[in-house]
Amino acid sequence: MISFLKNLNSKPRGLFIIDGFGALVSAFFIGFVLVKFQPFIGLSKSTLYFLAVFPTILIVYNVYCYFKNPIKILVFLKIIAFLNLFYCFLSIAIILYNYNSITKLGLFYFGLEIMVLLLLIRLEFSVVHKISN
Repeated sequence: MISFLKNLNSKPRGLFIIDGFGALVSAFFIGFVLVKFQPFIGLSKSTLYFLAVFPTILIVYNVYCYFKNPIKILVFLKIIAFLNLFYCFLSIAIILYNYNSITKLGLFYFGLEIMVLLLLIRLEFSVVHKISN
């Protein structure tokens, strides 16, 4: 695990692949799987589609950043970390707004997704901090 983190510090572009893959998984699960099992989640299909749009945008951003290989990579890493944080707050707001209808399974899924995102955000900011020092 430590060598993995050291590798990200020396090659931070890898974070765009990790983040993009996570966004792909989120977009697929929310936009297809959860929509198919919508009655068991407790959010409307339109809400699930709305939530799936954001990770889809993040996929495009991550792929762009990975292949562009920006000179100011720290700026792009900070942007993706803040976008992920925004998505966490958006998800929490939607959960709270729909609290009376969301099921325990829906709470579990989004709670798990938020926890994974918070770990990723922490990793992204950690890499930014290590590189900038």
